[in-house]
This record gives sequence, C-alpha cells and structure tokens, in this order.
Amino acid sequence: MPERYDPTIGADAARAFFTRSSKTEIAHGYLFIGPSGVGKKSFARYLAQSLLCDGNGEHALGPCGACRSCVLFGHEGQSAHPDFIEHVGALKIGETAGAGFATTGDTTSRDLIRQLAMQSYSGGRRVLLLADVEFASPAAANALLKFFEEPPTGVTLLLTSSTPAAILGTIRSRLTQLRVAPLSRDEMIRLLAQRGFPYDAVERVLARARGSLTRALELLDVDAEAPHAVIARWFDEAIVGRTPEANWATRESLDEGLLAIKTLLKDAIAAPFLGEGPGRNIDLARGLKAFEKIDDAQRLARTNVSPTMVADLVRMAITGLVTE
Repeated sequence: MPERYDPTIGADAARAFFTRSSKTEIAHGYLFIGPSGVGKKSFARYLAQSLLCDGNGEHALGPCGACRSCVLFGHEGQSAHPDFIEHVGALKIGETAGAGFATTGDTTSRDLIRQLAMQSYSGGRRVLLLADVEFASPAAANALLKFFEEPPTGVTLLLTSSTPAAILGTIRSRLTQLRVAPLSRDEMIRLLAQRGFPYDAVERVLARARGSLTRALELLDVDAEAPHAVIARWFDEAIVGRTPEANWATRESLDEGLLAIKTLLKDAIAAPFLGEGPGRNIDLARGLKAFEKIDDAQRLARTNVSPTMVADLVRMAITGLVTE
C-alpha cells in the first residue's frame, strides 16, 4: 500500500506552532508564506479540517478523519463542508448590492463579507481560506480591510501567498505570519518516489525544482499542459524566431512564469559549455541583454500592465537568440 501523503511535510515551524495550540487559543487570522509549490495550501486545508473536526477535542492540528465534519470536508479541493469557504487567486471588489453568492471562480471581496457575516451552519467555527491570494485592485483589498481588523466571532482566516509583499501591509499586520520552507532534498525524493518516479529521473530535476514539489512535477512532464511545460514550449519557439501560439501569461502565473523563463535562458546559454542538450548557440551578449529585459518585465509585472503585454516584451527580448 502506498505511503499516505502528509500534508504537513515541509511545514515544520507551522506544524510545531499549531501542535502546541488548542482551538481556544487560535487567533483570528494566519498568513502562510513561502515559495510556490511547497505545500502552503495543503497545510492550510489540513488546518481548516482540524479546526472544524468534531472528533479531535481541543487539538488545533490533526483531524480525526471519521466524524461527520471530516467526511464533509472530503478530499483536497473537493470540500462540501458548509463552514469552510475557499477561494484561490485574485479577488475583485464585487457589487455593493445583491444577496446571491457567485461560484468560487467569480467570488468577490463583498461576496465573502456577506457569506461570513452569516451564522455557522453547525453552530461552531467558520474557516475562510484565501489561497495564493491576490487582490485585483486596491479597492478589493480595502473592502476586506475592516473585515480583517474585526472579523465576526468564530471566523478563522487563513491566507497563503508566495509574494506577501504584494499584500497590503495593513492586512499583513493583522495576521500571524508563518513560513513554509522549501522541501528538503530527502522530502522531495520521498514524495516523488510515492508518485512512482524513478530515482534517476528525480535526480535530474531536483536542483531546478528548488524545493518545490509543483515545479518538480512539471519538470517531470506529468502533464504536457502543466505551466512549466507550456512555458518551455513557448520559450523554445521564441528563441528560434517563431511567434508562439500559446499564451501562458495570466495575473496568477506571471511571477513564476518570468522566473521559469530566466531559468530556461540560463540553461540554454550554459548547455553548450556543459555538453548538455541540443547544440543551440546563443549569442552571449544578446543573452545577457535579454536577462536585463526580463528583469525590467518583472518590475513591470508588479504594476497594472496587462500580463499579455509583459509576456510580449519578454518574447521580443528573446526572439531569434539562437544563432546558426
């Protein structure tokens, strides 16, 4: 029987913190920070299930897995628990009127405020998880600011972010911040072995994955449409002078995508000197200039400029880098 996945792996500090805590000691809000793909969302969901569990007494961490609440919680990303609300990605401000609630993909700041102002269905705690949280505008963030200052009694707020500096300081200051570190080499090997990957394949991607399980899985080409695979194809087409058809750039993918492109460019420049990969020659001076352009694009990505425009600037910087 395969080893059961541990949703607290890599989150040593957070696990120790909540293991020492009881449900009565839980603060109103927590922000889990760390690189993408290291398990922040998995840990936050596990904590949410623990806090809503009816069978674990006053323990803040560790659901029983058998009570009605745990059964409703279901598998990751498929919770049917009425007192657990999850939203992934950017939040818009929403309309001021209307009592209906949108689906998860279209939930707004004002939707969440209306939902969480209601009483708990079970008569106990309610938990809101904002995963990979990003606010589409300052107004969307400000709409939730007072809510973060004075959340309703019995509501626990859980946020995850790989770019906490992009969250308003006034919001961050009202949350207890806990860091989830990159996974260790041994943890990565164990998790990938559980998924059936051979050791030699895992060895080849560990350095580039930088402690991110998500990035390692993408590098291993689990899914040809995984973000890293899409970006790699886009990069390969652009550097030989073709205009890529795929559009990988979204507000959520931009930061990680630009980092991935810089890594691909670095690897492409170094490959001929290391005897790796196809014999593609990239003019070193132009390659270094392209790095500067990508740095400019990363700064631009922190503004309200369209992600597609940022990606086009990068494409123009790397187009035709390969020389015969």
